[in-house]
Formats: sequence, structure tokens, C-alpha cells
Amino acid sequence: MAKLPIQSSLDQINNIVIENYPRPHLGASQIGSPCKRYLVYSFYWTFKKKIPGKLNRIFSMGDGIEDIIVDSLKSVGIKHYGSQQRVIDDTGHGGGSIDGIVSNVPGFETEEELLFEAKSMNHTNFLDVKRKGVEESKPVYYAQMQMYMGRLDLKFGMFVSMDKNTSELYMEFIPFDEDSFDDLECIEYSVITATNIGEFPRISNNPTWFQCKFCDAKDICQSSGSIESNCRTCNNVQKQVDGEWYCVKRGNISSEEQETPCDEYCISDMW
Repeated sequence: MAKLPIQSSLDQINNIVIENYPRPHLGASQIGSPCKRYLVYSFYWTFKKKIPGKLNRIFSMGDGIEDIIVDSLKSVGIKHYGSQQRVIDDTGHGGGSIDGIVSNVPGFETEEELLFEAKSMNHTNFLDVKRKGVEESKPVYYAQMQMYMGRLDLKFGMFVSMDKNTSELYMEFIPFDEDSFDDLECIEYSVITATNIGEFPRISNNPTWFQCKFCDAKDICQSSGSIESNCRTCNNVQKQVDGEWYCVKRGNISSEEQETPCDEYCISDMW
């Protein structure tokens, strides 16, 4: 009888960990994070994100659920367009891609456009959003929508989430808050123009604190973890306008080129 494989195909699939740097820009989907220090660590690529295969499948499933939500909106005559439209700040280093714009929404003027944001959630999170509302339950999503509405000059956003357990939908209309938008822009600018990590205190000095325990930057923030060696953590590299990065040794460098430091790498004074 043939020997059984030492490690099954399923084991191999489940053991996959995808490792890569954070996104090239400071995402609007992150700007509402309670820890501004984390935003600096992320924007300057001081760590690599490690995403287990299971979590990556959950992310991919969310993309499919967004299509289901859009089809549900269209079934009652709501118009949807502009999916993945890029929205960026004046420096080109902050922003993100929207889930779209909607119009012909019942209860609003026919021609009025609203920001559209779709999210899939497990049952517990879904019920929490229904009970508390987006601003209280999911402040990171709320901040993301405020950033997009402010830059697209929209007065309202339509948030729609789907319960992955029951397929129930929840819808909430979120008004634009100029004060919130101004505060978030200040946070974004402070991160992009940061010169020293000491400007951003830890939210806790306890690595087991619930907001720190599973943070990708925990090792370098709370202990003696090593800063990743790449162009963004190098003293020879400077930010430019239009989202560009410039190396005094090599000139303008693309996001792909930034991943691999040259022989003259010198860790930045920021750290």
C-alpha cells in the first residue's frame, strides 16, 4: 500500500503565509486607526505584513460580496458607478480607492450623488454595527468615508454591510462632517511629513494590550525587533510630490524598486 503523504495538501494550503510590504500610500482605510504610531510604521515600510492563507481567502471573499451588494442596489433602481476610482491628497502619498458612487437613492434627490462603501462582516460585528451605528462601532470605516466625502465634495455617504452568516444587509446614511475631515487631514499630513518616530507615542507600553497584541508593528514598537531594510527606511531617500520617492543615489524610484535597498543603504534617523 502506498505511503500516505507526510503533509496533506490541505495542511500545505493552511500553512501558507503571504508576506509583503504594506500598500505604497497612506490609505484612507487606515487613517482612523487609534494608533498614529502604527500609521508611521506602516507608511514607511518598517515591517512586512504576514497574512495567513485563511485570512487572505476572507479578504478575497469580501470582494465577491461587494458585487452581490451592488447587484442588490441595482435591483431597486439605485445607480452605481466609479468603482475603484482613486482619491488622493495634494502630496499624492495619501488616499485610496472608493467602492463607488451611487445615485437615484430613495429618500434623496434623484440627481444627488452619494459615496458608496460596502463591507462584509461576521455575525457579531454585523449586529454591533446595527446596534451602535458605523461611527461608534467601526470608527475606522467612518473615518475612511469622511476622507472620501471631503475630497469628492459629497454631502452624504451610503454604507452597506452584509452579514456573511445570514446574508442580511444593513444600510446607513452618513453625513459629511467637516470638522472630522479636517482632523483626519491633519493626522494624514503629520504621518506623511514625520521626521522622528518619537513624535508619535505608543497607545500602550504593554505589548499584550488588545490593540497592540495583534499589531503587525508590535515587535519593532514594543521590543527589539529589526526595522526592515528598504528604500523607505533609508536616510538617502526623500518623499516628493505626486506620490514620488527620490533617492540621492539613484534618482526617482518606483514602489517595486523601493523594496530592495542598494549597497549604500543607511537606516534613517527617524528610527
